[in-house]
Amino acid sequence: CNRRTGCGKTARPGLCGGCRATGVPITRSQRKMTYFPELQECDYFKIEHGCRLVAIGWLEAGESFSTGSVEKNFFQKISGLLNDPWQPLATAGSHECSLCQFEGEIGNKNILVPFDGRIYVAPELILHYVNCHHYKPPAVFVEAVMNCPDSRNMEYKKKLLNNGGRDLIRSRR
Repeated sequence: CNRRTGCGKTARPGLCGGCRATGVPITRSQRKMTYFPELQECDYFKIEHGCRLVAIGWLEAGESFSTGSVEKNFFQKISGLLNDPWQPLATAGSHECSLCQFEGEIGNKNILVPFDGRIYVAPELILHYVNCHHYKPPAVFVEAVMNCPDSRNMEYKKKLLNNGGRDLIRSRR
């Protein structure tokens, strides 16, 4: 089932790993949970009132993505931001990397990066994609990450507000 929900860890009908209609378990190669094209609107979170999130790094097997090297300071910076990211929205479970041949890395957090009138959203697996699959995020996102304050301080919240994130702040109350 392509329902964009669930963790893929169970094969019970009606839950993450099984088809609601047939009850047939879905294999790892059949799952396609969270693909969004780069720099396009990410509607995974269903935020009301028009806060638009821009997708970065929502990769899936069978979909093309940019590869190459990134600077180590970018990797370190995004790793730090993902250490304890501000999470205003609930996720629908975990996601396993579909690019790995056997056992994929699992993630369930997201990072929100406000920059230049936009709020970029990436799954925590972006770190794994960069490190293990040589994913190269768009330059604008790299710049956004390098200019992003720690998500647990007031400067970050102000940047969210200044870049259209008022509804994100409200959803957290």
